[in-house]
Amino acid sequence: MGDSGSNLLGLLLGAVVVEGSLKTNALIALVVPLVILAVPFLDTGFVVAKRIKYRRPVYQGDSNHFHHRFHRMGFSQRKTVLYLYAWSTTMTGIAVALRFVPYSQHNGRLNPGWAAVMGGLLLVGLAASVYLVYVLEILKLRRLRAWQLRRDDPGTSEHQIDTQVQADLETGEFPALR
Repeated sequence: MGDSGSNLLGLLLGAVVVEGSLKTNALIALVVPLVILAVPFLDTGFVVAKRIKYRRPVYQGDSNHFHHRFHRMGFSQRKTVLYLYAWSTTMTGIAVALRFVPYSQHNGRLNPGWAAVMGGLLLVGLAASVYLVYVLEILKLRRLRAWQLRRDDPGTSEHQIDTQVQADLETGEFPALR
């Protein structure tokens, strides 16, 4: 069935289940399956974007999925599966919490305690996603900084680029944010 077929089937099954249990809140009914399937959607989205970037057919297989990236970085199969399961479980927990945590009252006002819990869960999910995007080097900071530094000074060495990237990551100060 492939990525697209299995993701569509999972989304439809999740939407049917959620839609049947949540007739009053259509937004949550649409968001919950998307949050549950965030990992496979992100995986497929990044792979398709990379294929388009390098002008390869999007339907042709390659080894740029998350699990292939982990393997190339030296992660064991067990560690790769644990990382991906933990990320999926985090996102699923957020989706289930969206359904069952009473973060708002019937009159539309937020319940402060439960809203804080939901905010914390959303931050954990966002942090897990950002961490894995960083670990998997999906956004290539080094390549971007090399281009910026060489644009300003064409004689910039590889060592200077590595030093600057390391300093950017340690300080958290990036040129685009200044």
